[in-house]
Amino acid sequence: MAYRVPSVNYPEHCRRMWDDAMGSIAAALSRGDLIFREQLKRFEENVAFSQ
Repeated sequence: MAYRVPSVNYPEHCRRMWDDAMGSIAAALSRGDLIFREQLKRFEENVAFSQ
């Protein structure tokens, strides 16, 4: 049985997420979180609780 991986239209995908991504980057930089410190902390807490 052959499995076909669907192709992704990367330029379209990027266009759809551009505003959200740039907004997240701008918010992090405006707080001085140059490496997404707060977002990373929340992510790690969520992963720790899910295990």
